[in-house]
Amino acid sequence: MLLDLPPETGLARARGRAAADRLEGESVGFHQRVRATFLQLAGAEPARYLVLDATGSPDDLADAVRVRVAELLAGRP
Repeated sequence: MLLDLPPETGLARARGRAAADRLEGESVGFHQRVRATFLQLAGAEPARYLVLDATGSPDDLADAVRVRVAELLAGRP
């Protein structure tokens, strides 16, 4: 599962938690490149990745994860 979030949003969330770690201290450009690379990987192998919009509420995201995991456990692609 790929939890997709614009880097600016993710970094803002991280700032609210604690001091930045090494990765969080990287530039926005770095995070944009990392995101683009992961989205490219997911696009190349859509059967292997579930891309979820992580901009919503934690509860909505958790529900989407639960639904997908239940589908996988039930043997549905």
